[in-house]
Amino acid sequence: MSSRSRRRLGGSIVAGAVVGGLVLLVGSVLVLTRSSAWTGEASAVVLPAPQDDAQALAGYYDTLSQGQVVATMAQMTGLERFTTAAGDALRLSRAEREEISVHVKVIPDTAVVTVRTEAPSARLAERMSDSVLDQTRRFVDGLGQPYRLELVSSARGTAEGSGAGTARSLGVIALVALVTGLAAQQAVQQLGAALDGTSTSTRAGRSPSVDEERGRRVPDTAGDGEFLPKRPRPAWGFASPRRAKSRR
Repeated sequence: MSSRSRRRLGGSIVAGAVVGGLVLLVGSVLVLTRSSAWTGEASAVVLPAPQDDAQALAGYYDTLSQGQVVATMAQMTGLERFTTAAGDALRLSRAEREEISVHVKVIPDTAVVTVRTEAPSARLAERMSDSVLDQTRRFVDGLGQPYRLELVSSARGTAEGSGAGTARSLGVIALVALVTGLAAQQAVQQLGAALDGTSTSTRAGRSPSVDEERGRRVPDTAGDGEFLPKRPRPAWGFASPRRAKSRR
């Protein structure tokens, strides 16, 4: 490998490393500085309140199976008043409240209501879900209705991070940076080879300059202005054929 080829290869490797490093740096900063979202979920089941009358209790279960009571309980749990009361109970700041999102839904074909909270931290998501459900249960119990909310599961330990994990994201970014760096290295190397080929072709096809042409010719002593090719000088110690003849 010639020195020119080695320099071209070295320059392309440096360019590829720089491009790949920039991609890795920018991607890592974006992943590490993004705000993570966590979700925690608590659940409760809608049941008839304790009754001494077995026939009335059976009627309550029959009404409950129709789904209207469960839907009403879910709508009640999702009211803003219970979200506000839960935030007050947890003594959350205004900024923390703005970063929280509470979602209430009914599991299909069941009497189970779930409270899912999305928050910047796992602990806050879990505590908010439990607090919203607790505030709703207290309110329903105070109404004296024939139905109640019975806790099924607390949100404690249910927090999950949304989106891809940090380690996986960094791995993907590293792979992208590697591919981008290799592509940049190949592009720079091919560009350098093309430029070297163009320069070599130009030098090979260049016509001699006027000065170079004059350097290979001498003026004619006859005075006609023409230039004649230079005659080779005789080697030292040997006379020219014309001088040798005159001596004889």
